[in-house]
Amino acid sequence: WYNDHMNARVATGKALTAYIAHKALNTLSIFIYGCILLIFVLIACLAYYLSAWWWLVAIPFVLLLLVVFALHFLLIRLIKLIHRHPFTAAQRKALRTFSDKLIHLNDVRSFTPAFLALRSLYDVLRHRDVTTIKSIISDSKSLRSDFHELEKFFGTTS
Repeated sequence: WYNDHMNARVATGKALTAYIAHKALNTLSIFIYGCILLIFVLIACLAYYLSAWWWLVAIPFVLLLLVVFALHFLLIRLIKLIHRHPFTAAQRKALRTFSDKLIHLNDVRSFTPAFLALRSLYDVLRHRDVTTIKSIISDSKSLRSDFHELEKFFGTTS
């Protein structure tokens, strides 16, 4: 019983970390890619209306874009290492519901979702467990029961 219960708890923690990290990465990526696109549009306008020499300003931003692509790829790979299997529709719905409650609680505690995701990734890599999320859950009685419900989607619990 103990092994199955702990395996479900760890699998649930890893799935929750991967889900929140992926959600935060998507939000951050949209913002960063939008900013870089805006800069390229601005450079294109300057090059079209003023001088073609403005395209030289785009060189560092092309390098920045390549670095952002590489970081995005590495972070996606890291998230896949934490939880490899794709989520079923029921798992995704349960994770979305629980993570929304968790993020709402974090908003009250002044954590951003990106910080929560990074802190959870650090916990998984360093401690092999999601200690930050567990401490937040233990602070909230309603989240504790919701977490036990979520565990049912990722393993057997008694």
